Amino acid sequence: MALGLVATLGSAFTLAAPNAHAREQQSDEQSLERSHVAPVDREETHSSEPPTLWQELRVGMSPEEVVPILRVLPGISKARLYRRRASDNPSQVRISYRSDGIQIAGMPFKVEPRFKSKLLDQVWLASTDQCSNDAVTVLDEVSAGLSAKYPEAIFEEEFRRIELARANRRARRSGESVQTSRIYASQRIAVLLTLSFSAESPPPYPGSANRLARSLYQIARSSYLQRSQECSGTGTNRMDVALQYMARSAFDARAAELVEEIEQEQADLVSQL
Repeated sequence: MALGLVATLGSAFTLAAPNAHAREQQSDEQSLERSHVAPVDREETHSSEPPTLWQELRVGMSPEEVVPILRVLPGISKARLYRRRASDNPSQVRISYRSDGIQIAGMPFKVEPRFKSKLLDQVWLASTDQCSNDAVTVLDEVSAGLSAKYPEAIFEEEFRRIELARANRRARRSGESVQTSRIYASQRIAVLLTLSFSAESPPPYPGSANRLARSLYQIARSSYLQRSQECSGTGTNRMDVALQYMARSAFDARAAELVEEIEQEQADLVSQL
């Protein structure tokens, strides 16, 4: 059941790219060292302090405490409080980036602190619209760093290259996003790494002989062909890479709920047969 539960957890924690305000920003710094992914784990296992999720961001921090930490990170040019009407909205901070964002494993990431009841609950990092033919290289590098820092196995499954190829193929055939996830953990932190594959389809030929419709089709077709030449000729096959940091206790609680739900569903099925 482990593999199925990992996939379920990936969906249950609702991985997503940073919010729209973050996506509007671009960045120009290329110097976030890989220590952001792979340094030796130095968390104080027996400390009474809240666990550190990523960098100096600790569980339970207020938005006012988070902003100064974000401002000094390489790749971030500005960070400020962003007040929304909904007090329970998880996005409380607006971030601006330099040209290349936060560099991890050669990819530009954007960070989104996620708040619950106005206290830091999770940290998400996302790099979108990457070449899917780089999946194996990305996975090897990022997974090695995460395994070094978060070595505790929750499930015994591991990413295999054939899994990436299958996910990429399913995305191309179905036209829908296909995810594959892996969980890394220490005694205080759990990290969910998710690769989401997608494929773009050529624009449909217009059913009308209308000149405007044909012109729009030609523009869309030209854009599609140009994009297809990217990524060494596989530019219409893309992937998003997401890292989701959370307290281990929160992860374990949600995982236990999902196990109970799955077991109940199986019991219900058995009773119907």
